[in-house]
Amino acid sequence: MIAVAIGLPVEDGKVRWRDPVKKHLPWLMLHDKYAEEHVNIGDMLSMNSGFGAVSDIADMFGAFASEREYVEALQYLEPDHSLREKPDYANVNFVTLGQLIESVSGQTWYEFLKQRVWEPLGMKNTFASTLLAPSEGQAFTAGHFVYDGEVLGPFDITKDRETFLKVGMGQELNAAGSIVSCAEDMATFIRLLLNKGSVGDVKLLKSASTIAEMITGKVTATSTVAQVTKMGLCYDPDGSTLAAGYGIDLIGQSIWGYPYFDKSGDVSTQQTRTGFAPTEKLGVIFMANSQVPDPHASFYLDHYRTYVMGVFLDVPNQILDFEYQKLRAADQLQPPFPGAPARSLRFWEDLPIRNLPIRNDRADGDSQLTVTLALSSGPLYYLGEVEGMPSMKIFLGKFALGPAILPASVSPSGHYVFNVGISYQKPE
Repeated sequence: MIAVAIGLPVEDGKVRWRDPVKKHLPWLMLHDKYAEEHVNIGDMLSMNSGFGAVSDIADMFGAFASEREYVEALQYLEPDHSLREKPDYANVNFVTLGQLIESVSGQTWYEFLKQRVWEPLGMKNTFASTLLAPSEGQAFTAGHFVYDGEVLGPFDITKDRETFLKVGMGQELNAAGSIVSCAEDMATFIRLLLNKGSVGDVKLLKSASTIAEMITGKVTATSTVAQVTKMGLCYDPDGSTLAAGYGIDLIGQSIWGYPYFDKSGDVSTQQTRTGFAPTEKLGVIFMANSQVPDPHASFYLDHYRTYVMGVFLDVPNQILDFEYQKLRAADQLQPPFPGAPARSLRFWEDLPIRNLPIRNDRADGDSQLTVTLALSSGPLYYLGEVEGMPSMKIFLGKFALGPAILPASVSPSGHYVFNVGISYQKPE
């Protein structure tokens, strides 16, 4: 939706897809000064800005009080990659573009979407977050964690911390994924993309070229080939490619031999999968009030999508059934840690907790942010040493958002130093 929101001021002549982000968001400061000046809107929409999953870790644990504070902190964050080195998904791209929408329009990203997209399309049950939805007349599905027949939940997505996009944010606003909607409204939005800007009598976009630009491949995404095949999609390297578009995860000749694109989404206890075969005017959406132990660790919803699209594309039932059974049989989780259950840490009972020979909860230097967040969010359980490396200890952190394995090294002074990949460097 953020990409469509950007497309509206593009049509109005206020911005261009390739404009530097800093041109419209002058207060943006990045650790990489070259990227600060040259990263453009298209780079962020196609996840080619240099940021990756590490960029989102601190935000997930509620380190920032607002989206703007999150973006302002990027000046201290070393990016995962250099600008345009490789595409890598990071929510912070959409969060930053949400701030750009506000700078250009004078409205918050969600006020802009409501006025320019949701209301014109009649999407009456779409809201920026659960906490901004009307308290009367709304019923939200409960969230769950599921794997191999086991279920954790239900969780109330309006108040249970396990379901929050991040802990501590006032209204749970996040341009990357806090929007809540319903099947009818999302079907309307699917039609908007399929029809390249119109739904029924409503012409939301002036030109079909706006959506066409979004669903045209911008950045090759062949590094995702292994995951794509696990998802039940196809890739033939001979004369073909996989690419990311503007706000589009995957573009290619990938669904039963037809041109294809999609945009998916995952939050703690919910997931969404879309699939489009534009030449056949086919679009589907699957929304689940359940999440596998970790996003993209298991692919059952992706497999449903592949099967159902095959039905509408007249793939013979024998082929559909054979491919589906093969995909499901291969979709097996591996234990995240020796001795842990394959179904993930969330389902681990009777933790093999061991006594620490030395315990010191102080944090030194750059590890302060990580350890402070870990200790304030939940207890740490000591699991033992890394085999052959007695100075490396393994802990399990039971955070509000879910458990995580945390390696720690022991400093000469006996302190445990945690590093989960966040590197915020303060200016000298």
